[in-house]
Amino acid sequence: MYLARHAAAVVDRAVPSPLWQLSAESRSAAAQLQLPAGAALTSSEEKARETARLAGLDATPDDRLREVVRPAPCSTASTGSAVTHGLAIALYADQTFAEWRAMPFPAVIER
Repeated sequence: MYLARHAAAVVDRAVPSPLWQLSAESRSAAAQLQLPAGAALTSSEEKARETARLAGLDATPDDRLREVVRPAPCSTASTGSAVTHGLAIALYADQTFAEWRAMPFPAVIER
C-alpha cells in the first residue's frame, strides 16, 4: 500500500481549508509523483483530488480520508474558555503549521 500526502496548497484564510487550491509549483510536483497506476482512494478535499489526478490515478473520493477536523465545543458561546490540546486549538483557531509549532506549553490563544 502506498500513502501519498497531497501537494502543497495555497493558504487563503478567506477560504475554508478544504477548498484550498494547489499552486502551479505544487501541480508540477504532483505530476512527478511515482505511484502505481490504477484505482485509488483520495480525500474528498480538492487539494487531494487534484494531486491524485495529476499523479495519474483513477481515484475515488472517500470522506473518511479528509483532513482531521473537530467541532469546536465553544463555537457558539459568546464567552467561555476551554482547555484542550494544541492540535485542537490550531484547528479551531485556523492556525498555520508554523503557528501550531510555535505554541508553547501551556498557552492561551484568543479567538
